Amino acid sequence: MEVTVYILRCSDGSYYTGLTKQSIEARLWEHNEGVYDGYTRKRRPVELVFTETYDRIVEAIERERQIKGWSRAKKEALIALAYERLPELAKNRQGVEFTPWWKRSDDDGSKSGGSTGLPSAGSPERFGSLIMRGFGRQRQVLECRNRAQSCGDERPEALQ
Repeated sequence: MEVTVYILRCSDGSYYTGLTKQSIEARLWEHNEGVYDGYTRKRRPVELVFTETYDRIVEAIERERQIKGWSRAKKEALIALAYERLPELAKNRQGVEFTPWWKRSDDDGSKSGGSTGLPSAGSPERFGSLIMRGFGRQRQVLECRNRAQSCGDERPEALQ
């Protein structure tokens, strides 16, 4: 099954990022006809400016979420296929590259959870336990992603 991640430029100049399992031409037509009530309906006409195709829907969903979190400048670099600019655009205004919370460490370089010895609210261990309590089937996927070495090339059933 092919899944397409796409970016549309709306009539007001904003960008809309989405994904579809149908042909991109059909999905673009739906956006321009206002078939569904949503972000683009009041911002028509829309223009297709970028697409990427994936074989696995989970990879497409991951990419869509990633792009949705990007700044306008970073989306425009992607649209222009200026991949070399993306790392620079990931830096904040102070010139510091973004570090995900699960990779951040204390000033002394440790990833401790404080004096209690329990994982801190921002540690991967804590995050993993919250996910396991909250999302059932996703647990299998996240557990395997968290221990990538032991998963090897074999994908869990939930990712296929």
